[in-house]
Amino acid sequence: MKGNLVGFLFCPCLLSGVAVVLVTVSSSQQTDLKKEEVFERVEDFRLVGHVFKTFIANEFQCGLRSVRDGKCWSYNHNGDKSCEMNDQTWRLNPVALIPANGFTYYEREGRGFHPSKPGRSCMDLRSEHPLLNGEYWIDPEGNRNPMKVYCDMTTDGGGWLLIFHIGFNNEASLSVKKDYESDSGFVLGGWLLVANLVTDGSTPPPTWTAESSYRGISNFTNNKMGITTSAMKELRTHLSFTQLRFHRSKQKGRTFHVTTAANASGEAVVQYFSGQTDVLPVSCRSFQRMEGDNSKLAIGCEDWGKENGKLNVGKWGNSYIKGEDILYDHAAFVSGKYHWLFHDNYWYCDDMTNDANPTTGDFWNIYVR
Repeated sequence: MKGNLVGFLFCPCLLSGVAVVLVTVSSSQQTDLKKEEVFERVEDFRLVGHVFKTFIANEFQCGLRSVRDGKCWSYNHNGDKSCEMNDQTWRLNPVALIPANGFTYYEREGRGFHPSKPGRSCMDLRSEHPLLNGEYWIDPEGNRNPMKVYCDMTTDGGGWLLIFHIGFNNEASLSVKKDYESDSGFVLGGWLLVANLVTDGSTPPPTWTAESSYRGISNFTNNKMGITTSAMKELRTHLSFTQLRFHRSKQKGRTFHVTTAANASGEAVVQYFSGQTDVLPVSCRSFQRMEGDNSKLAIGCEDWGKENGKLNVGKWGNSYIKGEDILYDHAAFVSGKYHWLFHDNYWYCDDMTNDANPTTGDFWNIYVR
């Protein structure tokens, strides 16, 4: 295998005040290497705590072997020719990048990490980032107008796009603005987040309005994000998602965590909440319980819903509730007992209890993939 170091291109960006250089490694053959690989290079820095392989090699051989190793996302090289391969990057764990005289840190530039190299969806990026939950750049329409979204790449195979998130000072519910955040805004994190609302846990949740465009899912960091039924329909025309996942939890209550099934009943649920039909979908056999679910609602699907004035019809939703907020207003409920509801001044989670002030750690999430 022959390869050559094409050159160093200075990038107009800084990492902790240190200039970042782009290094391009190309090969005349494509057996083991992609036609071109780009690494960011930071001198006198080293990533620690994530080294999975160490060996002796010069700078070029170190880079070449790192490109060929699918587990390697970055590497450290120092003057005595030692090469350290890492299974992590500074973008995902910036606190692990420390000053180290004589070392040079290199990071692979993958799709989804930057607006210049977006994926089409969280599912599209899943194979490249199978264990990394967090913020990614995607371009759903393929029109060079990328957007930053939150992807869950670990739950049930990953590929989930977050479309709704309400959390009460709950940094753990999303790996955002915690220890893993970088200057680029990228954090550890498939499922796509499409709504986000957060309070400090000492006051009632703020008033919020669902976004009328699907591009509103990029606003999840403002902690009060969600999209309308029309926006869901628009998003589905571009991504053709086939599943929804509902995940909510109250510290003083239970956890409701289900995903729609990969069958005709599950598809009917997706169509209903995407505004493609007004027909209430059957609840039983349309979803699967996920890890951590201990809800009463999930085991009582035969009593869900309300249709034409009749309760306990075994269906999602309420035929009397129409419009743009059906994802949040009685999407699933057993009348008088257990509810999925975050609307107006009500925030129910497998209950009918409105705590005066929600507890830190309470959250409501919805994903698609």
